[in-house]
Amino acid sequence: YRVSNLDARLANADQCLTDDLKSFADSVSHVYSNISKPLLDIILMSYTLYRLASSANTSISQSSSIGVTVFIVTGSILRLAAPSFGRLVAEEARRNGYLRYVNSRLITNAEEVAFYGGHEVERSLLV
Repeated sequence: YRVSNLDARLANADQCLTDDLKSFADSVSHVYSNISKPLLDIILMSYTLYRLASSANTSISQSSSIGVTVFIVTGSILRLAAPSFGRLVAEEARRNGYLRYVNSRLITNAEEVAFYGGHEVERSLLV
């Protein structure tokens, strides 16, 4: 009650407590798979390159350096080409929180909005 009614710094405290907590739990649960899969790919590719270099009687250090270079260049290209997902997710969370706040405000004051004809004011808050 105190945060939602007496503190003006946070307009949508209920959204911060529910949706952000759910997003955090989902993110933590996906950390293992997001780390283990790329690590397994690197290990398998390195082993495959090592095995191919050994069977072709070529320098293992040369093939390893080529493999590392390919990993670094590919990662750099993907990092440059990908959008900033963190900023996009933060903007989506902010908009969802504001929509939830405006919706709960409308539910709380629905009778007054209908009686005084405040639907245009409420609509302007959504746009």
